[in-house]
Amino acid sequence: MLKEAGAKEVHMRIASPPMIASCYYGVDTASPEELISNRMSVEEIRDYIGCDSLAFLEFDSLKKMLGQDSPDFCYACFSGNYPVLPKEVIVKRVGDFVDDGLSGSIDSIQGGWVQGPPVDDDSELVAPLAG
Repeated sequence: MLKEAGAKEVHMRIASPPMIASCYYGVDTASPEELISNRMSVEEIRDYIGCDSLAFLEFDSLKKMLGQDSPDFCYACFSGNYPVLPKEVIVKRVGDFVDDGLSGSIDSIQGGWVQGPPVDDDSELVAPLAG
């Protein structure tokens, strides 16, 4: 559109990392399949939107900018790592057990989710995007 209006070049900069995953915590985002950054590389997106260059804020730069508060923020939409898996992602049956998401940690066993022992270290609660 800008080139049609006479621009010789169009350079696009996005002030966030690419969103590759849905937010299950209250931000209304599309499913991962609908997020262009989940489906295409930066070069493919650049060609798709018809600009000469495209760049996103680097994920590490975002965390550096936020400084010491960085661990307190959720980055799931940028990384696919959810601090706590949302119930709609983890509800898979193992026998007659369905995790209620209310207590304990969640460990994957043979493609199902079961309730594990409580953990003291929050890092054990981070889980990769379930696919």
